[in-house]
Amino acid sequence: MLNTEKIISTIIDAGKKTLDIYAKDDYKVSFKEDSSPLTAADKASNEVIVNTLDETEIPVLSEEGKSIPY
Repeated sequence: MLNTEKIISTIIDAGKKTLDIYAKDDYKVSFKEDSSPLTAADKASNEVIVNTLDETEIPVLSEEGKSIPY
């Protein structure tokens, strides 16, 4: 299970990834099948969070991820 420090660290890291991308003014926007936008920042922050949760037995389901059996 994740401790509070690891959760906070993960949130901060995901936020930093997002801000780094938006600071470059190159969001690399693409669109999903439902026409909603998906940016490089969305993908990067999702990756940080998923990588942390992969260390646990917590299943991950996110907008940027694939479906999981639940």
